[in-house]
Amino acid sequence: MVSLKTLRTRIRTVQETQKITTAMMLVSGSKLRKAETRYEEAEVFIKGFETLLKDVLTLEQIDTVGVELLMPPKENARHLIIVMTSDRGLCGAFNTVIIREVKNHLKSLEEEGKTFSILPWGRKGRDLLRGNWGGYFLKEEMVLNNETNAFKKANFLKDHIMNLYKRDMFDVCTFFYSQFYSVMSQVPQKEQLIPVSFFPREERSPLQSLREFEPDPSLFLESFLEMYLSTRVMHGMLQTEWSEQGARMMAMDGATRNAKEMTQSLQLLYNRSRQATITKELIEIISGSEAL
Repeated sequence: MVSLKTLRTRIRTVQETQKITTAMMLVSGSKLRKAETRYEEAEVFIKGFETLLKDVLTLEQIDTVGVELLMPPKENARHLIIVMTSDRGLCGAFNTVIIREVKNHLKSLEEEGKTFSILPWGRKGRDLLRGNWGGYFLKEEMVLNNETNAFKKANFLKDHIMNLYKRDMFDVCTFFYSQFYSVMSQVPQKEQLIPVSFFPREERSPLQSLREFEPDPSLFLESFLEMYLSTRVMHGMLQTEWSEQGARMMAMDGATRNAKEMTQSLQLLYNRSRQATITKELIEIISGSEAL
């Protein structure tokens, strides 16, 4: 039988752990609301810019022939895989689920004989992929000086991607991130960044004719497309951050409930052991008095 002292120590340890997981759950809940607000604020810009780009691409005077970011990839295209995960753990299977999708994609590319490289964004993803796929990591390191502004971070990553693209390091860029649906559901997403998916030409609306572009829109189409890449990267970053906090809050909530149940079980075992010890001591006292 476990001693009462050992049980008391276990109960105190579990209770201390419960306090930590409760605090982490509350912090994650606060960060979740902030992440939601950041995404909702950015979503207005992201959708507005996408609408503007569609308007530009549907103009009759726009010639998309020869625009590199819109050109279909060649047959033996080299692939760049960007993997967005968290820097911290304690968020359940959040990172594992994304990495599972990435590994399936990498295996498909390998079976097809494609050339590819990996650019992990997030320490956990880098650690999870390093074992079997570390040889495919890009050798160049990115240094981001703890930037917190979402658009600046997205621009930083976009500039790095475009630098690699202009140096002819890859032909197709695929982006993996997590889409937030609820605190209980975060789904991995795969999106092609380069070449940019061409928007289908649509019927021009009466409002579209009211817009004027200075200078000629064809002159800044490439810059528009690069900024569009920034908005897509920002979308993935903010969604991944939102998903991470939701997953961590659920993981800490589950850990808190498990700690509470374990405390109750240990307390029950402690009470039974204590009662058995008291009963044993009473029996010994009674037996001793009868012997006298």
